[in-house]
Amino acid sequence: MRTVSRPPSHSKILWRRPPAWMNLEVGESERMGPTSGAARNKHEDCAPSHKEWIVGHSFLCYATTMLSFDLSSSWRDLPLAVVDVETTGLDSATCRIIEVGIVRFEKGQVAERWGHLIQPGCPIPEKVTEITGIKDEMLEGQPTFRDLKWEIYGRLRDRIVVAYNAEFDMGFLQQEMTRAGIGLPDLPVLDPLVWARQLMPTERSHRLGRVADKLGVDLSQAHRAEHDAEATGKILLRFADKVPMELGQLLSDQASWKETQDKAFAQRRAARQAKASPQELAPPSPESALEQQQAGLFA
Repeated sequence: MRTVSRPPSHSKILWRRPPAWMNLEVGESERMGPTSGAARNKHEDCAPSHKEWIVGHSFLCYATTMLSFDLSSSWRDLPLAVVDVETTGLDSATCRIIEVGIVRFEKGQVAERWGHLIQPGCPIPEKVTEITGIKDEMLEGQPTFRDLKWEIYGRLRDRIVVAYNAEFDMGFLQQEMTRAGIGLPDLPVLDPLVWARQLMPTERSHRLGRVADKLGVDLSQAHRAEHDAEATGKILLRFADKVPMELGQLLSDQASWKETQDKAFAQRRAARQAKASPQELAPPSPESALEQQQAGLFA
């Protein structure tokens, strides 16, 4: 039985939460059982060694397989699953996914495209239809997210996950998986939006369409999940020569960039609020906020 010990610098590189560093005897969770309280408490976060990162535990997905990626390997040589979702709104706690697109890349090339409309169980707001072109009648007879949960899970598993504005897409996927009774595996997530903000600092907007246009990536069918996912993957690869090659270093740098960007955004927001009138401080309507999010203005 091998032991995973704390590395010197890699932290905050998992989707959802920073890892809690500890010595972990790999395989112990299988003996204790994935639903065991002791197993869940002890292994809720896993730590990478210098060359290996445990990325799939499975208290959320009721599986027992522990997966790993070599942190010293080139991320460009690893399999990627690029995901995009279209939704009924902005709040993952109350809104639902209406389309999922997952495009898998192998060594820099598109290997598989997959997309599916999803019946959300509620009407689609008019503003969403205006933005995406998805109408209620298009979803009649479509499967629910619960029907597709293992299909989606299988297409993400064993891969580096990529999403543009990952907090949005992964947040919705996590909520839908939880409602369906499983969960997302703890896989590394790369977010080209974070990269774009870091590498294109003079751009006024980093929305997906604008960045795609700047980098010469085709996005002729924007706001449809499969097409947005493919464009996201190609944007990621356009940046490949400007970011670290090693997976571990890239994840560490991405976390640092994201933290700096979040702080700068909070400072700008505070400065605007200090100068704003009461009318300007009023929150936007749900329709206005959704339009801005889908248009990428928050990016």
